[in-house]
Order: sequence, then C-alpha cells, then structure tokens
Amino acid sequence: MTGFVRQIPQALAVAGMAAGLLATAGAPAQAQPAGFPDLDTFSPAPVDDYITTGPKGPGRWVNFSTPYNIACQFDATEPPAGSSQAIMCDGDMPGMANAPLSSGAPVADGCVIGTVRSQGAAGLRLNRESASCGRQFSHGAFLGVGQKLSYGNVTCAVGSDQLVACLDTSLGHHGFVLRPSGSTAF
Repeated sequence: MTGFVRQIPQALAVAGMAAGLLATAGAPAQAQPAGFPDLDTFSPAPVDDYITTGPKGPGRWVNFSTPYNIACQFDATEPPAGSSQAIMCDGDMPGMANAPLSSGAPVADGCVIGTVRSQGAAGLRLNRESASCGRQFSHGAFLGVGQKLSYGNVTCAVGSDQLVACLDTSLGHHGFVLRPSGSTAF
C-alpha cells in the first residue's frame, strides 16, 4: 500500500505536465490586435509584378500603391531578412490624428502626411510628417481593393473604406492597420 501511495503524487505531477502541454499547444504565440482584418479573405496578387531592384547592389523590394494615395514597400531579399522585412509606407493616411508629428509644427503652406516605419523587434510606428501639398504616392504597381501581397514573412492587403493593413511575422506578429476610424501599429 505504501508503494501505491508514493505513486499518486508522481502520477498527479505527470498528469499536470501533460495538461499544461495540451493547454499551451493550442494557444497562439501572439495574436493581432482586435479588429485586425482577416488577411485570408483577400485575393492574392502575383508578387513578382511588384518586385523592384535598386540601381546599385542586390537590393530587392516589394513596392505597391493603393487607391488611397498611399505607397508601401518592404524587403524582398532571398531568404527574407532575419530581423524584419522593413515595412515602410507614406501617404494620405486616415485615422492618424493621435500619431506624433515627427518634425514638430507643420511647415507654412504645407500639409501633413502619414508614415509607417519598421522598428525591427519593437514593431512598427505611425508618424505624421510635414510635406508639400498635393504629393502623389504612386511608387510601385497598383494593388486594388480586395487584394493582398505576400512575400517571405510579410502580407499586406488593401480593403474597402481606406483600409490598408500589413503583418510581418519575422519577429512575432508586428504590423499596422490604416483606417478612418483609427489607425494603429503594433
């Protein structure tokens, strides 16, 4: 009987470890914030139509423009960069009233644009910058409403109602959502 009593704590410990493993196996490592669009609902566009190279060196980027006067790019290196794929966007971004103005006060007779910049492991950052009015942000091939681009660890999509969203899973889940109701980066 004493051998049986000694085996009970061991059996309970093994059962507890197994339950812990089962509970954590189904949990996602990190999830996008509430309201992040389901990127699986967008139609894939052929990424090769969006890849550009620099005039010097081996640089390759995925470049696209949106119907909302926003242009974005991210690294298209082989293999994808280990730290992040350096997403960056510029343009007439909606929902940026609470983003910091990086250059201080707006310039006289100037306008304010939105920017998104990769911060590596820290995620992405939204900013506003002073710029000349009427700028067109059309660098890169046009990515239409309902389409997405994927390369390496990055997927970006354009939705209706001025929605633009990107997710980089290189170092966890980092990305951004631009929309009139409020833009956010994580």
